[in-house]
This record gives sequence, C-alpha cells and structure tokens, in this order.
Amino acid sequence: MSLASQKNYISIYVCALDNGEYVAEKNKHELGKVSVGKSCIRFKKVGDLNLDALKKIIKFAEKTPGLIDTKVN
Repeated sequence: MSLASQKNYISIYVCALDNGEYVAEKNKHELGKVSVGKSCIRFKKVGDLNLDALKKIIKFAEKTPGLIDTKVN
C-alpha cells in the first residue's frame, strides 16, 4: 500500500487480490465519490471517501498482500 498527494487529488494504491480480482476495483461501489483503477483509489477530499469501506480494504490488504504469484512452475 502507498499514499500519494497529486496536484488535484489524493491516491491510495492497494496491491491486494481477492480471488484474482483487485480489492480496490472489486469494492469501488462502496468507496463513495472516488475514481478507482485496478489498484488505485483517487479522491479530492477525505469527505468524498467512505472511510469504513477503506478501512475494510486496508485490513484485507494487510492480511493478504497481493500481486504475489503463488504458482510455482
């Protein structure tokens, strides 16, 4: 996870997967007035963000660090 302050918005990057789906993208409808990419959550003001939904995503990401390929050939 990382946090970045851009010129016009704040970005939170969450590299966690849930059954092959990016957690941020999977939960984008719960996050409020935000723009969501695969693993990026962008918002202009903290008030635009559903903090309970973000907390849920952060806790999930903490337990399941993502983008680690567990398949070994």
